Amino acid sequence: MTVRNWRATLVTPNASVLLNNPRRVVTWLVPTPGGELVDRHTVPPPSGKVRISDLPMPPEVSCLRTIQFVHHALIPPGQIHAPEPHLHPDAEEIFYVVAGQGEFRLGDESHPVEPGDVIYIAPGVLHELRNVGAEPLEFVDVDVPVGEALRKLIE
Repeated sequence: MTVRNWRATLVTPNASVLLNNPRRVVTWLVPTPGGELVDRHTVPPPSGKVRISDLPMPPEVSCLRTIQFVHHALIPPGQIHAPEPHLHPDAEEIFYVVAGQGEFRLGDESHPVEPGDVIYIAPGVLHELRNVGAEPLEFVDVDVPVGEALRKLIE
């Protein structure tokens, strides 16, 4: 049994990778200023931002075989959960809000979120979670391959 504590697995000041699949199979796309979707690994992150998916993961967290990752994060007031809005054409994602107040953008719609809310992001949906409160927004995020990413895992 693997037991992870988010405080012991921080990879940035505000985020931990609780569990990780060492095989990167999920695609991450970001919109360009012109609206074209590009692989986010081909463009630099916004100034001063770190993409957790680009960091090397230690062997002790790299135990997953069917899930891409499980993250725990604290979003400071006024910030978003990732360096930029993005989508995964080949993954489902689930966010569980632990504490704080947020606004979850799914495509063209925004939804208020609070502790206890679970957000499902279907494959191919542009999304971002923004902290709209005065305290850190705490959440757990699970990313599960589907479609082409799942086929890559099976291979």
